[in-house]
Amino acid sequence: MIKALIELYGITGKSDYLSFADSFIDYFVCEDGTIKNYNPEDYNLDNVNTGKTLYSLYSIFGKHKYRLAMDLIYTQLEHQPRTREGNFWHKAIYP
Repeated sequence: MIKALIELYGITGKSDYLSFADSFIDYFVCEDGTIKNYNPEDYNLDNVNTGKTLYSLYSIFGKHKYRLAMDLIYTQLEHQPRTREGNFWHKAIYP
């Protein structure tokens, strides 16, 4: 949803879309880059996917905490379990 708002801003130029996206993500990302309700050791790719919005917001606003949050998610990917074929395992809770 947030990615769509950022794209709407890009299409329409209406700052309300971008402002809402930034406010929403800003609420979840702490100053030290930690993310509320996010545990990297869950190894859940759904959370990584949601984090893609950080790239757009960081490039627009340059908030250091967004960069730290991106680094945190990247660290998860470095340790994300993989299948025999080398693909990412979707979630640690799956057998």
